[in-house]
Amino acid sequence: MTEHEAKALVSRIADDIWNQGRLEVCDEVMAPDARYHGPHMPDGVGTRDTWKRAIAMYRSAFPDSHVIYEELSAFGDTVVGRWSATATHTGPLPGLGESSRGGNSSTCWGCGSNWVSSRFPATVRE
Repeated sequence: MTEHEAKALVSRIADDIWNQGRLEVCDEVMAPDARYHGPHMPDGVGTRDTWKRAIAMYRSAFPDSHVIYEELSAFGDTVVGRWSATATHTGPLPGLGESSRGGNSSTCWGCGSNWVSSRFPATVRE
């Protein structure tokens, strides 16, 4: 896979999965044995299926969320980037009741042939 193809594949995470809610795309862009490393995963690490459940949970709490990639860089089979998101908290989230407040967030992440890692949140603003 070329670096251009790798960035296009990763772009589908924002466009198809986060923005459109098409969770089936996870099966197309993540290997079956992929591991997702992030603070919202059980014990800090999750599988493709736990990642889908986490996305569904966040999209339920923030149904108008919109993610864009500010930067994407590819190095062989590794893609790193910075994204930002806007959303309004209108549904339940474990530990948080609905607030109906809007805000935005920005963070950095990276992914390789069988892993994804993120740091949440770099910044959150209302």
